[in-house]
Amino acid sequence: PVFGWNECGPCASVGISEELTAFTLKPNPAADVLFVENRNGTSSSVSVYSITGALVLSERFENEVRLEVASLPRGMYIVRMENGIEEKVVRVALK
Repeated sequence: PVFGWNECGPCASVGISEELTAFTLKPNPAADVLFVENRNGTSSSVSVYSITGALVLSERFENEVRLEVASLPRGMYIVRMENGIEEKVVRVALK
């Protein structure tokens, strides 16, 4: 017997869902500059940490910010963005 083929409606959980977030970070990997955007336009902060957890860069911004990362050693970094409502943490490679 066949189960469920003619019985179920649209399967909402099938497929890939995109993470909803106010923040966009690009490019990744980066060479000289990282761009961070907060689509909510609220007061936000971005912090860049080395892979060992040391804070290497921090900025406050409203809509978008340009982070100069050319002087940082190449490697992996953790970028934390928050606006008081939402937080996003991303791994970024500097090349």
